[in-house]
Amino acid sequence: MLLSQDRSKLNNPGGEFYFSDVYADRPVPEDLRQNKILWGECLSGAICESDLISGALEVGFTRPILVATDPIGINNVELQKLLGDIKFTSCTYRLFKSKSIDKSTNSDDKLGALVTYQTSIVHYENEFQFNESITFKLHGEPQYLNAELVKMLRMSRYSDNFKFEPITDEKQIPNTTKQVSNQQKTNDQSSSSCCRPGTC
Repeated sequence: MLLSQDRSKLNNPGGEFYFSDVYADRPVPEDLRQNKILWGECLSGAICESDLISGALEVGFTRPILVATDPIGINNVELQKLLGDIKFTSCTYRLFKSKSIDKSTNSDDKLGALVTYQTSIVHYENEFQFNESITFKLHGEPQYLNAELVKMLRMSRYSDNFKFEPITDEKQIPNTTKQVSNQQKTNDQSSSSCCRPGTC
C-alpha cells in the first residue's frame, strides 16, 4: 500500500502530507517492473495516479492535490523500445488528513467559492501556492475554487487564514478561470536525466 494506516495516523485531522514520486500514464507491465536497468532509472516502480488517489482515500486522506509536475524524457533508444508509449512524470502532491466537521462540509459551497488569502501563514507570508495553477497572494484578488477544492481547503490547517465567499449563482463563476483537475499531466518533453533527485 502506497500510503499506510500508520502514516495516516501521524497526521491530525486537517494536517498535511506531501507525496513525491514518479508516475506513469498507464500500468507498467510486470516484465518491465522486473527489469534492473529500469529500476535503476526509477521507472519500473512508477505507479499510476489512480493508485495514489485510491490509496489516499482508503487510509483517510483527501484526494491528492497536484502541486508540481516535471515530465521525464527517455533519451536512451533501447529504453524507448522497452517502454513503448508509456510516459513518465515526476509529480508532487499534497494531501490533507480528512475530518468530519461541519466546517469542512458547508452545503453553501456546492458551486464553489471565491477565496481570499487574508491572514499570512508562516513561511508563506506573501503568497501561498495551493496547487499547480492556483497561487494566492496575501490580500490579493479572490480566487475561484470548485466545491471539491473548497472542501479540502476548509478542512485543512490553513482554513482560518482564508476568507470564503460561497458562489450562489453559476453566473458568478469567472469565465476565465482555469480550474485545476487533479489528473496527472504528461507529455513528450525531454530532460537530461530519467531520474531526478528526490523522486526515487
